[in-house]
Amino acid sequence: MLFAPLIAAAFVANPLMLGAKLDAMQDHASSHGTGTFTATVANGKLSWHLSFKGLTGKATAAHIHIGKKGVSGNVLIPLCAPCSKAAMGTVKLNAMQLQDLKKGATYVNVHTAKYANGEIRGQLASH
Repeated sequence: MLFAPLIAAAFVANPLMLGAKLDAMQDHASSHGTGTFTATVANGKLSWHLSFKGLTGKATAAHIHIGKKGVSGNVLIPLCAPCSKAAMGTVKLNAMQLQDLKKGATYVNVHTAKYANGEIRGQLASH
Protein backbone atom coordinates (compact mmCIF):
# COMPACT_ATOMS: atom_id res chain seq x y z
CA MET A 1 0.00 0.00 0.00
CA LEU A 2 2.46 2.62 -1.14
CA PHE A 3 -0.32 5.02 -2.10
CA ALA A 4 -2.04 5.07 1.31
CA PRO A 5 0.33 7.70 2.79
CA LEU A 6 -0.11 9.87 -0.31
CA ILE A 7 -3.89 9.73 -0.07
CA ALA A 8 -3.80 10.41 3.67
CA ALA A 9 -1.51 13.40 3.08
CA ALA A 10 -3.99 14.81 0.54
CA PHE A 11 -6.66 14.96 3.25
CA VAL A 12 -4.58 17.34 5.40
CA ALA A 13 -2.77 19.29 2.66
CA ASN A 14 -3.50 22.90 1.77
CA PRO A 15 -7.20 23.62 1.32
CA LEU A 16 -8.59 23.38 -2.20
CA MET A 17 -10.91 26.25 -3.12
CA LEU A 18 -13.58 25.50 -5.74
CA GLY A 19 -16.17 27.64 -7.46
CA ALA A 20 -18.67 27.67 -10.31
CA LYS A 21 -21.15 30.02 -11.96
CA LEU A 22 -24.28 28.11 -12.91
CA ASP A 23 -26.62 28.87 -15.80
CA ALA A 24 -29.11 27.16 -18.06
CA MET A 25 -26.96 27.43 -21.18
CA GLN A 26 -24.56 24.83 -19.80
CA ASP A 27 -27.46 22.39 -19.34
CA HIS A 28 -29.28 23.22 -22.59
CA ALA A 29 -32.42 24.20 -20.66
CA SER A 30 -34.81 27.00 -21.63
CA SER A 31 -34.57 28.79 -18.33
CA HIS A 32 -33.37 32.09 -16.95
CA GLY A 33 -31.95 30.43 -13.84
CA THR A 34 -28.52 31.37 -12.52
CA GLY A 35 -26.49 30.45 -9.49
CA THR A 36 -23.15 30.33 -7.75
CA PHE A 37 -21.34 27.55 -5.93
CA THR A 38 -18.30 27.90 -3.69
CA ALA A 39 -16.53 25.22 -1.70
CA THR A 40 -13.45 24.51 0.33
CA VAL A 41 -11.90 21.06 0.56
CA ALA A 42 -9.84 20.58 3.73
CA ASN A 43 -9.16 17.76 6.18
CA GLY A 44 -11.15 15.28 4.12
CA LYS A 45 -14.31 17.42 4.06
CA LEU A 46 -16.09 19.54 1.48
CA SER A 47 -17.71 22.67 2.95
CA TRP A 48 -20.00 24.23 0.35
CA HIS A 49 -22.45 27.06 -0.33
CA LEU A 50 -24.96 27.08 -3.20
CA SER A 51 -27.27 29.94 -4.17
CA PHE A 52 -29.56 30.27 -7.18
CA LYS A 53 -32.51 32.20 -8.57
CA GLY A 54 -34.89 32.26 -11.55
CA LEU A 55 -35.57 28.53 -11.80
CA THR A 56 -38.79 27.25 -13.38
CA GLY A 57 -39.79 25.69 -10.05
CA LYS A 58 -38.45 24.46 -6.74
CA ALA A 59 -35.02 22.85 -6.78
CA THR A 60 -35.63 19.15 -6.22
CA ALA A 61 -31.92 18.30 -5.79
CA ALA A 62 -28.37 19.46 -6.40
CA HIS A 63 -25.27 17.33 -6.89
CA ILE A 64 -21.66 17.43 -7.93
CA HIS A 65 -21.29 15.22 -10.99
CA ILE A 66 -18.27 13.76 -12.75
CA GLY A 67 -18.00 15.21 -16.26
CA LYS A 68 -15.98 17.53 -18.42
CA LYS A 69 -17.59 20.66 -19.88
CA GLY A 70 -20.58 19.70 -22.04
CA VAL A 71 -20.51 16.05 -20.93
CA SER A 72 -23.05 14.57 -18.51
CA GLY A 73 -21.84 12.20 -15.83
CA ASN A 74 -22.75 10.27 -12.73
CA VAL A 75 -23.40 11.86 -9.35
CA LEU A 76 -20.19 12.13 -7.34
CA ILE A 77 -21.48 14.01 -4.26
CA PRO A 78 -25.14 14.66 -3.33
CA LEU A 79 -25.53 18.20 -1.96
CA CYS A 80 -29.18 18.76 -1.08
CA ALA A 81 -32.67 17.44 -1.83
CA PRO A 82 -34.84 19.47 -1.89
CA CYS A 83 -32.72 22.63 -1.93
CA SER A 84 -33.38 26.12 -0.65
CA LYS A 85 -32.22 29.16 -2.65
CA ALA A 86 -29.28 29.52 -0.26
CA ALA A 87 -28.11 26.05 0.78
CA MET A 88 -24.91 25.06 2.52
CA GLY A 89 -23.38 22.02 4.10
CA THR A 90 -20.34 19.91 4.85
CA VAL A 91 -19.72 16.46 3.43
CA LYS A 92 -17.06 13.95 4.42
CA LEU A 93 -15.13 12.85 1.33
CA ASN A 94 -13.66 9.48 0.52
CA ALA A 95 -10.35 9.18 -1.34
CA MET A 96 -12.03 8.64 -4.73
CA GLN A 97 -14.22 11.75 -4.38
CA LEU A 98 -11.22 13.84 -3.36
CA GLN A 99 -9.23 12.59 -6.33
CA ASP A 100 -12.08 13.35 -8.76
CA LEU A 101 -12.49 16.89 -7.40
CA LYS A 102 -8.76 17.53 -7.82
CA LYS A 103 -8.85 16.33 -11.45
CA GLY A 104 -11.10 19.26 -12.33
CA ALA A 105 -13.61 17.34 -14.45
CA THR A 106 -16.64 17.91 -12.20
CA TYR A 107 -19.70 20.14 -12.30
CA VAL A 108 -22.56 21.27 -10.08
CA ASN A 109 -26.09 20.61 -11.31
CA VAL A 110 -29.39 21.89 -9.85
CA HIS A 111 -32.47 19.84 -10.79
CA THR A 112 -36.15 20.85 -10.94
CA ALA A 113 -39.34 18.94 -11.76
CA LYS A 114 -39.40 20.48 -15.26
CA TYR A 115 -35.71 19.72 -15.85
CA ALA A 116 -35.15 16.48 -13.98
CA ASN A 117 -31.72 16.04 -15.60
CA GLY A 118 -30.68 19.51 -14.50
CA GLU A 119 -31.86 23.07 -15.04
CA ILE A 120 -28.65 24.95 -14.29
CA ARG A 121 -25.07 23.74 -14.37
CA GLY A 122 -21.63 25.09 -13.64
CA GLN A 123 -18.23 23.54 -14.24
CA LEU A 124 -16.12 23.51 -11.07
CA ALA A 125 -12.77 25.26 -11.18
CA SER A 126 -10.14 25.69 -8.50
CA HIS A 127 -9.06 29.16 -7.48
